[in-house]
Amino acid sequence: AGYQANEGALKAEASMPTDLKSVSIKTIAHFLPVSEQVLADVPALQQQIDSLLRYGVGSKLERELIVGTGSPGQIGGLTDTGNFIVWSPSTSTLNTADKIGEALASLDAAGWAGNLIVLHPNDWQAMRSERAETGGEYLAGSWNNPAAPNVWGVPVVTSPYITEGNAIVLDTSQVALLERQDATVQMGWIEDQFARNVVTVRA
Repeated sequence: AGYQANEGALKAEASMPTDLKSVSIKTIAHFLPVSEQVLADVPALQQQIDSLLRYGVGSKLERELIVGTGSPGQIGGLTDTGNFIVWSPSTSTLNTADKIGEALASLDAAGWAGNLIVLHPNDWQAMRSERAETGGEYLAGSWNNPAAPNVWGVPVVTSPYITEGNAIVLDTSQVALLERQDATVQMGWIEDQFARNVVTVRA
């Protein structure tokens, strides 16, 4: 943007540094062959299989959204090369919360708005159980009144797929998640399963 020099003069023209990209939606799935007799004898087993297969799909998706390599046929995760900038704190002696605070300030200074932090569960536990050097009081909440999952007012989500000792601090408006459908679970026969009283459960 710039000043309009005079009334009626041509204003500054903006440009968009964009490239046209084509992406394919990836499929994450797995299946399990199950005896029809077992399903009939133990009705609750079908619900358990449904839950486990959905969990497997969701767990794999979460991992790929964080550390996916973006290789052909795979998702490019938040830590995929080209998707992120490695930021180094001003001093190695800063505690984790202060390092995250500096990262948020760095984003802000670059024109972004950090609104989500991803931490390993062990790192979040270490932060929320941190105590004062004198007195031993918890610095943020306690086990009886736990702190809300946030650092400097920015929400925290935990994932076992981010390496301990690291944090992802991001502006979610700069992330695109293209989702075709929610996880679905279906049953059917393949090959000679009909003759063998076996069904395939697919998620």
